[in-house]
Amino acid sequence: MRPLRYWLLLCGGNLAALVVLSIIGNTLESRGIAIDRLPALVRTGLRGLGLLALVGFVVSVPPTMLKLFVAGQIRIGNGGHPMVGFLQDHETAVVRAVWAVWLTGTLIALPFLLRAARSSSAG
Repeated sequence: MRPLRYWLLLCGGNLAALVVLSIIGNTLESRGIAIDRLPALVRTGLRGLGLLALVGFVVSVPPTMLKLFVAGQIRIGNGGHPMVGFLQDHETAVVRAVWAVWLTGTLIALPFLLRAARSSSAG
């Protein structure tokens, strides 16, 4: 698995992108410019960047938190504890398991989300 610095940069960079996009959105809104009045290419680009930054942030959180947790436990002297050793030895598997649970939950919720989005746009 990649080092902690990589995951921190990925997590922080995506969070910064979300903040910048929200500032752009708030600025447009405060000037009375509705996002629906923007050109389709700009609107699609902003929404795509937002979705990409959100997914990137969500994906980078589990490895970042796991690595910070293990490093903190080692720093305070709990590096010899069996659970800390297990997490350290199986970081990749633990992170992939978290991602799999999140993906499964997303796939389960997706049909309901799409149905709700269709019914709210139709009405």
